[in-house]
Amino acid sequence: MANKIFVGNLPFSTTAADLEALFLCYGDIQGVNLRKDRKTNQPRGFAFVTFKEEDAARQAVRNMQGHSYQGRVLTVNTADARGTAASSEHQDKDNDNDADEWKTAPPSRAKKNNSHSNNNNKGNSKGKKTQSRSWDEWASPTAKTSRVVSPKVVPMVSPEDTSK
Repeated sequence: MANKIFVGNLPFSTTAADLEALFLCYGDIQGVNLRKDRKTNQPRGFAFVTFKEEDAARQAVRNMQGHSYQGRVLTVNTADARGTAASSEHQDKDNDNDADEWKTAPPSRAKKNNSHSNNNNKGNSKGKKTQSRSWDEWASPTAKTSRVVSPKVVPMVSPEDTSK
């Protein structure tokens, strides 16, 4: 288990000093990293607290998980390297030696060159163009047997106009 813990579901008004005061009772704190949005510089609602001793971090996780702080229930876990799953005390010790694996970027996804994506065949295997159907044609009860024709619009004539 590491000395760094993750604290989530924080109120956006929380400061690094608030977190330090909240977790100071569990042991000496090495640092508080309150994460903010890169563009707006607004808090993102989570932080990392690094303790000097591993036992202090373990005790903080045990006691603060589910603790109510300023009307919000905190999520407190041990922090992992980027790109790894959330840790638990039951994690295999063999996986701890692979700390450098998270530094590698995932393989890039090459854009497929699909030459058939822009043709008008739409699944017709003989290369003939197929006519697409409108929603009215699909929704019509007689769509399989005939084509739907929209009715002509006839202007309304009032009785007064016909008498002239």
